[in-house]
Amino acid sequence: ADPAALHRRALALAGRALVVAASRADTAAAILSAERMDAHTAALHEPHLVSAH
Repeated sequence: ADPAALHRRALALAGRALVVAASRADTAAAILSAERMDAHTAALHEPHLVSAH
């Protein structure tokens, strides 16, 4: 599978998790989701990270 596509999908899933965490006032889950979003966004902007396995 295309690593960039996987990062985009993971970013979208983390965004959904963030929405759920916020709706439940789950601070720990919201922080974790935001961190995952940051990590996948960074990976999409770093070509050497996207292609790394």
